[in-house]
Amino acid sequence: SDTCPSTEGQKVLGAAIVEEMLALGITDARMESMQIASKAAHRLHIPAVIDLVGIACSSLRLGYARKLISQYPPAIIKGNISELRTLLGLPVTPGMGVEAGAREMATADNAPEYIRLFKEKAREYHTTLLATGPMDLVVSEHAACTIQNGTEALASITGTGCMTNVLAGACLATFGCEMSIENADEIVKAPYTSEEIKFDREAQLDIM
Repeated sequence: SDTCPSTEGQKVLGAAIVEEMLALGITDARMESMQIASKAAHRLHIPAVIDLVGIACSSLRLGYARKLISQYPPAIIKGNISELRTLLGLPVTPGMGVEAGAREMATADNAPEYIRLFKEKAREYHTTLLATGPMDLVVSEHAACTIQNGTEALASITGTGCMTNVLAGACLATFGCEMSIENADEIVKAPYTSEEIKFDREAQLDIM
């Protein structure tokens, strides 16, 4: 079954498919629809973004996401830091539902290691990984950036991840597969007034 262990106050699971954006809202019909949409996008060279909603707490979602990404690698793989860790087979805080665990959040200290790991996955699928949180990470095969903006009030709003997903799809529709890391950077900071933005090229943030 597709159930997520959850504690009081955690957000419910919810997602939908919108054109180039594939979010893991799991029903049999949606799984079939996402398979069809991904296959068509791959055949027609239409860049897609997949949102890894809930894979950290659902083995069904995780298995389906890994299969879909392997068959039809998207241009962007998006999720919170716990969802990206789960995709990479790294441990996460249990019982968090669709929320990211505080202990997994990206920081100035662990960002270089996260970027090294994310680049391995980016090279494997020729994609860009977008991890959201207090510090956002945008990692492609050849470059990476960290972003610190927004406010703590965002945690009280349901749907900011979906907003980012929609922005990612819009940027892909505009820039296509040639979208640069600078364009991906705009996806995250566009909805908010930026307080601090740090851009790191590979030469500046050595991730081997």
